[in-house]
Amino acid sequence: MSTLSPPIGGQILSDHMRGIIVCGLIGGFAIFGSQLYQAPVMLAAIILGLTVHFLSAIKELQSGINWCAKNLLYIGVPCSGFALIWQM
Repeated sequence: MSTLSPPIGGQILSDHMRGIIVCGLIGGFAIFGSQLYQAPVMLAAIILGLTVHFLSAIKELQSGINWCAKNLLYIGVPCSGFALIWQM
C-alpha cells in the first residue's frame, strides 16, 4: 500500500503559509494606517516593515517572508507604478 504525497504546489504553499499570512497582515495594517493618517501606502509599509523586521528571524516564518519579499514584490512594484500612471 503506497501513501499519496501532496502535490508539489500544495507542499510549497503549506511551507510558506505562516509567513505569507504575516506579510498579508502587515500589508493590511499598512493600508489601514495610510488611510488613517492620510500618508502614502508605501511609506506606511516601509515603516511597518522596519518595525517588524525581527519576525524574519523566526524559522517558521522565514520561508514565507522570503517568498513574499522575492516573488510578490516583483508583481507589486510594477502594479503600484501602473496605478500611479493611471491616476495621472
